[in-house]
Formats: sequence, C-alpha cells, structure tokens
Amino acid sequence: MGTKTWDLDNLWIYNKCMQDVLVDEGVLPEDNIMYVTKAAAPEFFPVESEEQRKLVFVIKQDRRNIIKKTPEYKEIHTSKSDW
Repeated sequence: MGTKTWDLDNLWIYNKCMQDVLVDEGVLPEDNIMYVTKAAAPEFFPVESEEQRKLVFVIKQDRRNIIKKTPEYKEIHTSKSDW
C-alpha cells in the first residue's frame, strides 16, 4: 500500500490558504459566511504519476434562494458592485 494510501482530508489546509490568498489579493473582501457559503472539500481523481497530481479550485456563485433571501446577505451583495 505505501504512499498510495494517503488521507484526502489532510489537504484541508490548502482550502484555508486559498481563501486567505483570495482575501489578501482583494478577490474577496472577507472569507466569512457572507462571501464563502460552502466549505471546500477535496475530491480524489486517480492519476498515473506523481507529476500529474494537482489541486483544482472551482469557485461558483451560491444561487440558493435561502441564501439570497437572508437579509444580511442581501444587504451586502446588493450594495457591493466592485468586487
């Protein structure tokens, strides 16, 4: 088994670092629940070699009605147009 049996959830720190970078670079104003409504989770895809390993972050707008109707969320996201 050896190195082929690593824990996928050990990658959690990359999610935290990515959110912090997005804030530091001004892509997101904050990384709190007003801007990040779902925690990232890694998904495993088998690869042939170590060189093929990569992390891919997919960022999507949360379009759920329950989020859109939340007063605090609505206030922030209807008043901010530049981010």
